[in-house]
Amino acid sequence: MILLSTAFLMLKKSEEKQNIVSWIVITTVLLLCYNVAIAYILNIFKIPVSLISVEIINIVISIIIFFYIFKTKNKQKYYVHKRDCLAVLAIIIICICVSIKNFGFPLNIKYIMTDAAVHYKVALNFYDETRLLNNSTDEHINVKTMMPGAYVNTGLLFKMCDGFVDRLDFYKLFIGFDIFLLILSALMLYVTLINLTKNWRMYLCAFILTIIYAFRISIEQYDFWISIFTYGNNNYKLYNFINGI
Repeated sequence: MILLSTAFLMLKKSEEKQNIVSWIVITTVLLLCYNVAIAYILNIFKIPVSLISVEIINIVISIIIFFYIFKTKNKQKYYVHKRDCLAVLAIIIICICVSIKNFGFPLNIKYIMTDAAVHYKVALNFYDETRLLNNSTDEHINVKTMMPGAYVNTGLLFKMCDGFVDRLDFYKLFIGFDIFLLILSALMLYVTLINLTKNWRMYLCAFILTIIYAFRISIEQYDFWISIFTYGNNNYKLYNFINGI
């Protein structure tokens, strides 16, 4: 995944220099969507959605992109603002602090609604069966209501950590991924807003709005587990960012 992300970042998107912070965040969101798309393709051909199958595809696509970059001798140039680095660091620290306040450390389950338990179950189901839930043999799962955006990426995280995290502690990975989505959602809002800023006052407002958003969404997310909302939110903000380029 790191190789593929690097290849995408190097791929030329514009003649102008781009903000590296913005594109790292965008690439992360696109990677989550990409994982779901690959899972669908593998599922069509009845190939298990394992780390091996996914990484083979990642390597092949990465080689094609790198070959294209080498052949055309064009790669994207970036710039970085110190203010963006500081803002991103502040956003991450605030989100982590809010998360620790909610879940404690080490992470403990603190969801009010049972929706989190359902999504944890389907992520485990995907992890065990290595296929999408439309082929699941579990009679207790309503495949028509299970969106793959969350359980595919969560299940892949389970697979990545399988060798050094006990299955009984997978719930901590589940909560950790929820925290990651909160951070990613806040950062996606931030890069969308700074793309529209014209002066330092607007930039300051963008940063303040991002912090308010992070605090507000964390209250609902950690009580009710609404990661599906953050997925949709990230995609919507991505759409707005691209339109603003």
